[in-house]
Amino acid sequence: MPDYDWSSLEAVIIDRQFNTLRLLRDMLGRIGIRTVHALEDPAAARGLLAQRLVDVAFIDAEGPESAIFPLIRNLRHDSDNRNPYLGVFVTAWHPDNALMLRTTNAGADDLLSKPLAPSTVQERLCALVEGRKPFVVTSDFIGPDRRKAPRPGAAIPLVEVPNTVKLKATRQWERVNVADLLGKANTQINVQKVLRGAIQIGFLLDFALPGLSGAPPERMALDHVGRIPAVAADVLRRLPDGPVRERCAAFTTPLLTQLAGVLAADGAPLAAETGTQLRRLALAIIQTVQPERPLEAAIKEISDAVSAYRARLQQITAARQEKTPPAADLPAADPPAPDPAPRTA
Repeated sequence: MPDYDWSSLEAVIIDRQFNTLRLLRDMLGRIGIRTVHALEDPAAARGLLAQRLVDVAFIDAEGPESAIFPLIRNLRHDSDNRNPYLGVFVTAWHPDNALMLRTTNAGADDLLSKPLAPSTVQERLCALVEGRKPFVVTSDFIGPDRRKAPRPGAAIPLVEVPNTVKLKATRQWERVNVADLLGKANTQINVQKVLRGAIQIGFLLDFALPGLSGAPPERMALDHVGRIPAVAADVLRRLPDGPVRERCAAFTTPLLTQLAGVLAADGAPLAAETGTQLRRLALAIIQTVQPERPLEAAIKEISDAVSAYRARLQQITAARQEKTPPAADLPAADPPAPDPAPRTA
């Protein structure tokens, strides 16, 4: 095994089982990691990760899922964390394909089977040093690119994020400006999130419009337009103050106002002219945040994504009718981003 120096790494363990927490903490110490934060409550990790530049996290999956996977997503999506690009390993006594899918979709690096052996932990740390995957950004995902092959559609640039495990293990930490590296990566991630969020607004709207024209509107269509306000808010939050943000807000505000009316219409069908106006506003948001891209290309990307998503939903329906589990590459309950998102890697 390569002669890496793990002594300056900072690790956090989150595990509700005290005995396994203690064993892993001691194991990391024997490997050579001097600073190990051991936490039983996932909620306590949020404050720690906002204050400390942690390099690697081991998060137990046996606790309530509602606390674990949102925590991982927060690590990746919130640039207020000191190091959104830390290595994240989920641990479990009985890992299966479903847990692996949730782990990947949350943005973690890998799923490890308990009980952990020192050799396994060292191998995974070495993998972070030698082969950390670049990050891919979609409307609802930030994390290592685990795709075997990109989905058809617009190519999404990969982001080479700072690898603090490698910098410390290879004794390069003192030679680089880590704050500058993190700041540049945050900017690149932010730009991609804005672009993908704008496309996602168009995707959700185009998918929902046919179902909104009925009386009453389809429940699935209402659920999809109900996701748009959160996506739009994230786009505005990530845009810096200035003309682009002002123009985007000028289109986003009437869009959200009309969508609120749609959601409060109590079973009334959506008027055709209202649907047309909503679509124009969604396309105007896309043009505002990505003016250099031909609008026709964005429209095609959205159309192709909607068609692919409908086909996948039909596959799920057919699989359920046959009383067989859907294939691993079918979407989860939430709609996928209209780009090569690694939700099913």
